[in-house]
Amino acid sequence: MDAKLNLFLDGDPTTGQQRAGFNNTDRDRFRTWIAQAGPKVAEVMVKAGHRPFLLECHVDHVEDAVALFFADALWVRGYDPGGPGSPIRGFPFHIDLADQVARTLFKSSDFRGFVEYRLMEISVEEGIFDLDPRRTR
Repeated sequence: MDAKLNLFLDGDPTTGQQRAGFNNTDRDRFRTWIAQAGPKVAEVMVKAGHRPFLLECHVDHVEDAVALFFADALWVRGYDPGGPGSPIRGFPFHIDLADQVARTLFKSSDFRGFVEYRLMEISVEEGIFDLDPRRTR
């Protein structure tokens, strides 16, 4: 995963891959993050239908991530892996639903401002890479 993230960061002139548009400070912070988190990320290709999907998850949770993916694939098709009963959906659907509802109810800038304000309020500002300093005045 480190190689893929470094390719994203630095680009590759031979393949035409553009480098990420970070400023120098954010580039250094992202490179540090790659060194810390990159080895802990696994990529797994799974197929539960007509096309394969690439899952990215923590290396210690590959089996759980694949099981969740397959359970959701069954639930999407209306099957209940637990036996008889009404079709249900799993965790990934809730993320999709929350995204659709948020996009419907809020302008993206309003919602982003709300999230950034809450993160700053609970002192989690180091998790926001692309926060424009003018917005925090």
